[in-house]
Amino acid sequence: GAGVIGLPLLILSNYQNRNCKSALTLDKIYTNLYPGFLEDVTLLAPVQECKDYVSAVAKEAEGSWREAYDAYQAYVSTYPNGLYVTEAHQHSAAMLLNLAQEQIEQKKFEESLASLNQIVASFSDTAVITDAWNLFPDVYAPWGASLREAGDFAKSEQVLDEFRTWSLTNQQNDAATVSQRELAQTYLAWGLDLQLQAQFESAIAKFELAAAADPQAQFDSAAKVKAGQVSTYIDWGNDLLGQAQFPVAIEKFELAVSTSGEANEESARDALANGQTQWA
Repeated sequence: GAGVIGLPLLILSNYQNRNCKSALTLDKIYTNLYPGFLEDVTLLAPVQECKDYVSAVAKEAEGSWREAYDAYQAYVSTYPNGLYVTEAHQHSAAMLLNLAQEQIEQKKFEESLASLNQIVASFSDTAVITDAWNLFPDVYAPWGASLREAGDFAKSEQVLDEFRTWSLTNQQNDAATVSQRELAQTYLAWGLDLQLQAQFESAIAKFELAAAADPQAQFDSAAKVKAGQVSTYIDWGNDLLGQAQFPVAIEKFELAVSTSGEANEESARDALANGQTQWA
């Protein structure tokens, strides 16, 4: 009889004191000792709340970030005035941050970006917001680079353009510099690829974009862009020579000479001389 009265009071006391583990342990003893018709129905709601929150904590301890996030969110939705609603909100943000970091490591950049945007949209009042902001460059830069390496230049350009816009909008100067450097590298690689395909006009356009992305020639791509422009004009001129379009070919060689710096001047002038000789 004392247990029928005392255990429910003790369970409720532990619940109110935010000691869910003890409350659940006592509830297990209580339900095992007494038949269902004696059960105190007022315990059902607090005990279930404790079970839901403890389950979310356990999933977090296992490193199951997505499942833990879903469990915390389910708790907040089910118990909007629950004892742990503040903690569940904060832990939800932390789970998303951990998930974003894991997705970056797995090169799931689009999913990682979605996780970070969700933190910004729904959890800007939590402690993890600063870490989330700092992770954006770690998503955009390697994502753009991996697309470039895969030869998907258009998608790489799109991602890096988004990166540049994000950097400028949020006044992240260092990130803006990184986005410019990566864009220059993408346009350079794109131009070289188009040159190999004998799409000379398009190649020159990409080299110009690469130069525009690095107007002060502060990145190591600047010299490569110059060399790419010169070699493209030379290849273009040689292609026109093969078609006996001598005046136009000479124009391309002259553009190679005017574009070249000291490093590329000799090869450009040799190409021009060769073109004039063939025309003669």
